[in-house]
Amino acid sequence: MDGMHALSVFLSIATLVSSKDTRPNIVLILTDDQDYTLGSLEAMPKTMKIFRENGVQFTNAFVTTPMCCPSRASILTGQYAHNHGSPSNIVAECYSSAWISGPEKKTMGTHLQEAGYKTIYIGKYLNQYRGKEIPPGWDVWEALSSNSKFYNYTVVHHSPGQHNKIIWRRYGDGKNDYYPDVMAKSAFNYLENDLRKEERQPVFLVLSYPGPHGPEDSAPKYRGSFPYAKAPRTPSYNVTSKDKHWGSGTNLNETHSRYIDMLHRKRLQTLLTVDDHVDELYVRLSAMNLIGETYIFYFSDHGYHLGQWAIPKGKGYPYEDDVRVPFLALGPRFPNGANVSGIALNIDLTPTFLDIAGVTVPSYMDGTSLLTLFPQTKKSEVKWRTSFMIERYKRKQNPESSIDKLDKMPPATEAPKSDETIMNKIPTSSPNDSELPVECLRQEGKFQDARALAKREYDRYVGENNCLTSEEEANCKKRKNKSPACDRKKCRPLEIPSIDQYVSEDCREKIKRSPCSQESKICKVFDRDDWKTAPRWNESAFCYCYGSISESYWCERRIEDNRNYLYCVFSSPFEEFYNLDKDPYQLTNLAYKGESGVDRLGSENRIILQNRLKRLFKCRGAASCMKASESESDDVQIASN
Repeated sequence: MDGMHALSVFLSIATLVSSKDTRPNIVLILTDDQDYTLGSLEAMPKTMKIFRENGVQFTNAFVTTPMCCPSRASILTGQYAHNHGSPSNIVAECYSSAWISGPEKKTMGTHLQEAGYKTIYIGKYLNQYRGKEIPPGWDVWEALSSNSKFYNYTVVHHSPGQHNKIIWRRYGDGKNDYYPDVMAKSAFNYLENDLRKEERQPVFLVLSYPGPHGPEDSAPKYRGSFPYAKAPRTPSYNVTSKDKHWGSGTNLNETHSRYIDMLHRKRLQTLLTVDDHVDELYVRLSAMNLIGETYIFYFSDHGYHLGQWAIPKGKGYPYEDDVRVPFLALGPRFPNGANVSGIALNIDLTPTFLDIAGVTVPSYMDGTSLLTLFPQTKKSEVKWRTSFMIERYKRKQNPESSIDKLDKMPPATEAPKSDETIMNKIPTSSPNDSELPVECLRQEGKFQDARALAKREYDRYVGENNCLTSEEEANCKKRKNKSPACDRKKCRPLEIPSIDQYVSEDCREKIKRSPCSQESKICKVFDRDDWKTAPRWNESAFCYCYGSISESYWCERRIEDNRNYLYCVFSSPFEEFYNLDKDPYQLTNLAYKGESGVDRLGSENRIILQNRLKRLFKCRGAASCMKASESESDDVQIASN
């Protein structure tokens, strides 16, 4: 803890001793995988009515890494992924020993607890959290073990009076076991008990929902809702293009689209329960005359795509569907019924909470308090960011070493290398769903799941032992590298389960002839087992393959007068540039030469963009990151599409 922060905490505690603590309560409602661009908020009428009448909507809200664990770590710490060091969802990089011994000790929870708040965390934490320990900073801890679930899950409990004892409670699939309802019941009980006390502490509550993340199980009463809803057919729906770094290379057929529509309906159904809980929270706080003393924030860890770029579902891309998120807020400093266009990021949440609590924001946090956008005097001049970084890392890559990648970006005169992209490795014909019997598809699905599990466990082993993989060893020999990193103990070989263990001989022969067995791509089986509750997929199972998203990327997303763009560099290397004023769905990559050989981005623009991206990557702390986003006299000249 630095000196200024320690002084702030001391003064806060001194205030508590000398007088009643009147600081506002803070509630963060966090959803998982909730889209913004596809209109999911409109399926939540109670929530939208509350915030439209009593709060603000941030219309340019983004996450800096569109994946669960890195984004959640950014929310907790106020830092970019390259600064908090949890860059992916795998065990070795998500809930790792490095996270536990470092960033987890200085999260929103630890800072607010030190400042005298009663801190409560209920719901999903980080994907790889298993409940072996309780993170510091939380007076009450009721977190989901592992990833999102709605039934048949385990909750890790710890609260005052348990003397550091951890309690695991297993829930089944009964009518009283629906996890969002269990969460809300517990949260409301704590609020009722703590906020009705005469000499109460201010409360900080995180309510982190599992939905609309898979398996998208809704409460029984909502399983028939939105019977005719279809996933939005945006201009990028079912679009394949060679100017993208990734994609399916094949088009969705009618069966695929019907599956996507069902998935869309099930996602919306999970949100109806969240909508009920937001309304109940507001009603309860109003009944206790505390709504004027409480801030409520509604946010998602990232967005989602459904059929965009001919990919059935998912996240992880730097495009608007995956990085834009719903963000609503109400509280004493926020006006009623306002839309706010300033760029709001996941890294801004913790600085905002500390600012509300009257705590000095630590200098290492990359985000900035959003209260800055609401000056208390009209004469105050607000200086705010006009751009930010979006980043994603491939497995087992250390973000700290990624500066080397950025420093080796293509020279300004070099065209994007389209022949190095995965797009050219993808067949142009669509898989024929009828080629494989349903039973063979299910066997293949179980085999792919076993392979994925083996790879995850191997990643855990590599991370825990800090050993040298065969790939790293080959690179060391190729480059004749004699650094200490190449002298590490060699890892054991990766053992992949044999297909013979999961797939019958008859099915193996059929799978060999099927386009659903492609090593270089992600192939997934879609069938009725995707969901455990109604409504379920009752049509034939099918397999769909699309491009791998294993490569790292770094992007600048900028929103400013005459400069509304997305610029990305991939580690292959490959570049993408979109002018969102004229191309809001990112259909045309202006950095792609293609067969024409025309460089529409231009060498001067490329130099400026690369330098801006490097500055954003190297920024540390709010002041540094805000400065890195500033405009320059010699700035980018946007080309028309």
